[in-house]
Amino acid sequence: MVMAIGSLIGGIFIALWGSEAAFVYNSLSFLLSGILILRLAFPRPDRSCPSPSTPQASYRDVLAFAAHTPIVRSILLMTALWPIGGGIINVLISVYAYQVFQAGEMGIGLFYGAIGVGFILGGLAADLK
Repeated sequence: MVMAIGSLIGGIFIALWGSEAAFVYNSLSFLLSGILILRLAFPRPDRSCPSPSTPQASYRDVLAFAAHTPIVRSILLMTALWPIGGGIINVLISVYAYQVFQAGEMGIGLFYGAIGVGFILGGLAADLK
C-alpha cells in the first residue's frame, strides 16, 4: 500500500509542483520523522543472563535455517534484488519522461502516478478469483 499510494501521491505532487519541490518536501518529511523518533522513549534492556529454559539460537543455527528454508531464501533474495530493480526503474522513469517522451517533470509525475495506479489495480485484480 505504501508503494501504491506513495507513488500515486508522489506522481501527482511532481506533476503539480515539480521535482525540486518534491525533493524539498521529501527531505522535510525525513527531518520530521527523525524528530519524532528522537522523542520516543525506549525501555532499557535487561542485561541479566537469560534463564536456562530460554533456547538461544546461534548465528550458525540461523544461517542453517535460512539455507534450508525456501521461503526464507526467497525473501532474502528479493530483499537483496529489490533495491537494484527499484533504482533502475527510478532512473528509467526520468530518462523516458525527459528524453523519449519530452514530457519533463509533468511526465515524471504521470509515470509515478501510473505506477501507483498500476499497483492498486494489480492488487485488486490479483485478489479476484
